[in-house]
Amino acid sequence: PLLVMFILVMKKEMQILLYKMMPKSIIKKLQRGETVIQRYDLATVFFSDIVGFTSMSGQMSAIDVMDMLNDLNTGFDRIAKKHGVIK
Repeated sequence: PLLVMFILVMKKEMQILLYKMMPKSIIKKLQRGETVIQRYDLATVFFSDIVGFTSMSGQMSAIDVMDMLNDLNTGFDRIAKKHGVIK
């Protein structure tokens, strides 16, 4: 029973992560076994760098590094949503 509960919790966590990464319409198509191909006439690729990340993260606990990166990505998510950007 404990293993089954663990598997169900992990499955739910994976679903939550998936819904954060992809549009719901795409996920539903994939769940139905459909191939998903989207074409965009215009796309931009965004690269970012955290200056001093290696030395900074070396002085932080793992949880603090994860919190910092999560805050950064949450900020990117807010900006993308505000401007109607699909990421």
